[in-house]
Amino acid sequence: MGLEEKYHLVLFLFYVIGMIAALSSEVRPVLWLLFWSAILLGASYWCKKRLLTKAFREGQSIVSHKDYAQGIRHFSLFLRQIQIPPLQRFPQMTAFAHESRGYCHFHLQHYEEAIADLSKALDSKQPLQDQSLVYEYRSNAYFELGDEAAAIADAQRLEKSPRFAWTCYYLADTNLNHNFYGDALWFYNKGLALQNNTRAYFQRGKAYHGLRRYTE
Repeated sequence: MGLEEKYHLVLFLFYVIGMIAALSSEVRPVLWLLFWSAILLGASYWCKKRLLTKAFREGQSIVSHKDYAQGIRHFSLFLRQIQIPPLQRFPQMTAFAHESRGYCHFHLQHYEEAIADLSKALDSKQPLQDQSLVYEYRSNAYFELGDEAAAIADAQRLEKSPRFAWTCYYLADTNLNHNFYGDALWFYNKGLALQNNTRAYFQRGKAYHGLRRYTE
């Protein structure tokens, strides 16, 4: 049963309870209906949020097991269901879903789709699970597609974040793999200025070797 069906079932049950109470009471039915309507609105909101939270956690569990293809399917269904009008009052959950689906796309090397989802999460202006991580992944995706300017722009947003060094290392490794030794060296130096990393020193040595700067 999807979110829409569960929502309407809860709505119907509370309506039936309200009608029974109104018909069986000596109090004027209109007052009882108003009373139960208020309860219904509060209860339906709580039920909707609970169902969405449960569905989102199920998706996170799938992603934590690195089943990224299933994660994409789960969050795609989640995003379709959350567009049901009664559920549209949860924009943060929508942003969370785009954020999570974006990570899945990235790990499957669907870089354009990853950028689209991560951009929607950022454009929502909602508090995200980890905004720094969103910029890091989007920066890496831009770089994989050859948009170095956009990649650096996102990386610069992380300069005050502990993740900035790791973004530099990722960009450095990617440049090194493409034999862009000068750019790789620049990113290794930038990352190492922020955080010591044994592997990064080793990789920087490869960049120096590629540039024939053997003494460094």
